[in-house]
Amino acid sequence: MPNTANTETYDGTTWSEVNNLNTSRDKAGSAGTQAAAVIYGGFISPPAGSTDVTEEYDGTSWTTVPGVLSQDMDQMAAFGTQTAAVSAGGYNYSASPPKSRAVTEEYNGSTWTANPSPSGDLGAANYACSGVGTQTAGLSIGGNPGVKTITEEYNGTTWSAGGTLIAGKARASAAGTQTDAIIAGGPTGTVVYGYDGSAWSTRPSMAVSRDEVGGTTPAPSSSTMAIGGYPTLSSTEVFTGAVETATASFVTSS
Repeated sequence: MPNTANTETYDGTTWSEVNNLNTSRDKAGSAGTQAAAVIYGGFISPPAGSTDVTEEYDGTSWTTVPGVLSQDMDQMAAFGTQTAAVSAGGYNYSASPPKSRAVTEEYNGSTWTANPSPSGDLGAANYACSGVGTQTAGLSIGGNPGVKTITEEYNGTTWSAGGTLIAGKARASAAGTQTDAIIAGGPTGTVVYGYDGSAWSTRPSMAVSRDEVGGTTPAPSSSTMAIGGYPTLSSTEVFTGAVETATASFVTSS
């Protein structure tokens, strides 16, 4: 599937196409809100490779900024805000040979700074992991290779082990905070898990099986969205209600 520069915004009911990215990409990291977002890294082709390019969105248009990641990267755990974002792990397809990474970088709205290595790195190289939270209280969840069950917790300086997923996740949608998170889809299809800061438990399943699915990292876990996904899906599912209630569910819209 070719890369795309398309950008769409959601008003709670429908999607509307808005101004495009300046650099077409997929498998990128992103953080922020609909009015103040940042996108970084990603896979570009042709020629095939990862990128370090960062763009910021002001609710209307994208601007390429001078600050770039310390290395080309895609499929990282990404979370935070436009002025306080995190990129953790990822896959450097441009390296020779291509390889997964453990590096963690922080963005201050202007420049990226890599954490000291190895003290500020993930516990191990990881890619296709999902990220949630803030620059001082975040999560990296699951990942590849091997569709991992690992959860790592970030305090703004270092990572530590969190609760183990019930089953492995990668390329999944995640949202919430370090103590109230949800992860949906990926290779496990419709399966959804919730995290309370120490342990994962099962949540109501999605209606549609989605791999390589987009989501809403800054949202509360009770307002998670699963957007598109493989194989070439255009529908959106929204998780409604408190995750603790049996009546919580995903509602599918076009």
